[in-house]
Amino acid sequence: MNKSSDLRVIKTKQIIRAAVLDIMTRKSLADISVTEVAKKAMVNRKTFYNHYSTVNDVLEDLIQEVIDSITDKMNFDSKSCLKIGDVLYYLARSISEYKDQLSVILKYCPEYYYNGKTQAILLRLSEVSIQNIADIPDESILKMVSLFAASGIISVYTRWLADNCNTDAEIIVEVTKKLVYGSLVQFISDEDLKKIDL
Repeated sequence: MNKSSDLRVIKTKQIIRAAVLDIMTRKSLADISVTEVAKKAMVNRKTFYNHYSTVNDVLEDLIQEVIDSITDKMNFDSKSCLKIGDVLYYLARSISEYKDQLSVILKYCPEYYYNGKTQAILLRLSEVSIQNIADIPDESILKMVSLFAASGIISVYTRWLADNCNTDAEIIVEVTKKLVYGSLVQFISDEDLKKIDL
């Protein structure tokens, strides 16, 4: 595929996503048809189906792009995923970057924030980060602590997004980092606690 066709694909997907987000402000996702999206995006149904199978796939694609943005920014070749502060920072940057699209999804389809890929990636990143700073040999306890941290992170960042990201991102990152570390105090030795940069 050459560069111009790559750009056409990107542009077409952006138009389709914008159409879905616009229609979502007037009706529920379950009631949106492919025909309606194609008409709004000014593409034919075949073009829609060249890129997506269902209207839900459009939102899944957008959420995946945000997740990819987080992981790209973290540059997994480095040790970023081992530091909860880095995870929180890159998450804030990606939310800011996609604020307009994510705000519509949050308002009209909040389940996309509390289930599926978003929770799975945050849960995994939390688990890796927590394992790096806390000595939790029991896998089931590690999973419970990670779930607690990921759920708290999702709640704080979702509220921040709902408030149009009005609070400075640095404040959100610092407060959330302290809350996560605070919940780990029982699992971290005093010696290791002194090494953590709050």
